[in-house]
Amino acid sequence: MKKIITNNLKTTIFFICIVLFIFIAILLLRSKLILFDEFIYKQLSKFTSLKITKFMKLCFSILFIFHNSYGVCIMINVFLTVILNLILKNIFMRDRPNNLRLIIESGYSFPSGHSMASISLYGYLMYLAHKKINNKLLKTFIYLILGNLILLVGISRIYLGVHYASDVIAGFLISTAILLFFIKITDKYVKY
Repeated sequence: MKKIITNNLKTTIFFICIVLFIFIAILLLRSKLILFDEFIYKQLSKFTSLKITKFMKLCFSILFIFHNSYGVCIMINVFLTVILNLILKNIFMRDRPNNLRLIIESGYSFPSGHSMASISLYGYLMYLAHKKINNKLLKTFIYLILGNLILLVGISRIYLGVHYASDVIAGFLISTAILLFFIKITDKYVKY
């Protein structure tokens, strides 16, 4: 019974993420996101300082620390996420913000690739922790650390001026859906 509830929850979250991503994509195509994105950016830009900028750049670089340290599933998941991100960026072709940019980025903006990759990598590591670690305190600690890394990577992209808030939110949503789908497939073939 617990497994059925868990599977139903995963399926529900998957569809909610897909629907919300589509909703944001439609708003983008209808040019209805600019006020939302400007509001979020203005709120974050109030905190601009050299120390915070260094911290946000660190959050950005932490994304790649674990990249080569884990198994084939993580690499496949991240690879598929990157490919999907490139496809989506070329479908929507949204330009990056022209406001204050604290780092230089090229390419299109929607959805945020770093936000997608952080969910793909850290989200999958959270799932592995869920499967492999029995100590609830340690598991909770890992969830908090990885969850905060995901959040900080997303916030750093807005703070650094290279993404709109809607790019980050859409990246989180579509990548969560992909992660849930990937977990469903790998659970059938991979023994943890």
